[in-house]
Amino acid sequence: PVEGREDTTLPIAGASRRDVYNWPAATMDNQVAADRAKFRIQHAEVISALTNSHGYDHEFAPGRRFTLARDPFTRVEGTEYALKAVRHEASDDSWIAGAEIAGYENSFTCFLQKTPWRDDARNTRPVMAGIFPAVVLGNGGEEIHADPLGRIKVRLMFDHRKDTVAGKAIWVRVIQPWAGNTWGWQHLPRVGTEVAVSFMSGDPDNPVVVGGVYNEVMQPVFPVPSEQTKSGLRTRSTLNGGTQDFSEFSIDDRKGQELVFLHAQKDHQVEVENDETITIHRNQTVTSETGSITISAMQSITLQVGASRIVLTPGSISIIAPAISVTSEAAMSLTAGAAMQMTVGAALNMTIGAAWLATVTGTITFETALFIAPIPIPATP
Repeated sequence: PVEGREDTTLPIAGASRRDVYNWPAATMDNQVAADRAKFRIQHAEVISALTNSHGYDHEFAPGRRFTLARDPFTRVEGTEYALKAVRHEASDDSWIAGAEIAGYENSFTCFLQKTPWRDDARNTRPVMAGIFPAVVLGNGGEEIHADPLGRIKVRLMFDHRKDTVAGKAIWVRVIQPWAGNTWGWQHLPRVGTEVAVSFMSGDPDNPVVVGGVYNEVMQPVFPVPSEQTKSGLRTRSTLNGGTQDFSEFSIDDRKGQELVFLHAQKDHQVEVENDETITIHRNQTVTSETGSITISAMQSITLQVGASRIVLTPGSISIIAPAISVTSEAAMSLTAGAAMQMTVGAALNMTIGAAWLATVTGTITFETALFIAPIPIPATP
């Protein structure tokens, strides 16, 4: 913050404890603020020391000095005073009295000569009241022209100079809904768009962009009245983006057709530091039109529908359901790198439409409570 401070030199008890605050400073320079504080305290001091009196010296005039022979209150002799204002009053009543009767006196305001005179300069600066339309400026070929502070350059509509370009304009701050140290909201108006400019505390040296406005050339994002129920944000890809090059987040409040829409012109990334929960009360469809879908987890992935579920862990895959059906339209291959165990709690039915070839490098053991017939196994030639 800009601040200037000056203490009083008045020899009055308690004067130094009576603070006077003048806001705004109307400058971004600390030295200028300090000088203004000094001038204003001197103005306050000289005003507090003003003395009103009257006399008969017709040579009295503002700016002149006189010496008071002896102060009747302080009994100090030879005190010099400076005149601030003098009112002369002269009269001539000779036409009434018939004699040469004329009179003169004056009233004046003065202060001690040793006290420097300062005028009150608080209202000397022009005040820029209201909001002014402007257009965003940039260098040739640029669509975004800003400095590291997020400031832009504009030309106010009342600026009649046709040669006002970015190089001749000052940097102007942009109002944001939220602003912190490397956090908050950031939106930079694009070159050629119309913005509204106000001035902090009416200071012409401290303009600020308070928002953007549409016009006949720059039309609203969503046509009115056909899409007047929509609100949201639509960007434009840069450089040289067209009407089809944009990202959008919009909300449609049309009764019975409410919709929240998100469009990414290219990539879409979501990062969650902890948990994410998505609840869908009806259907969900995920489609990859030309690529693939990858789901990855460090611990497990569970797919569940009622009592049926598939659980994937780093070491196993479990399929649990009241009934499981596996159908292959063509060939099917099951390969186990180690032992394979099959347990059937009831009957096992196997239908083979052609030959069945079993190759065993060890032995085959069948255990059953009822022996039907041996299975002939041809000898290996």
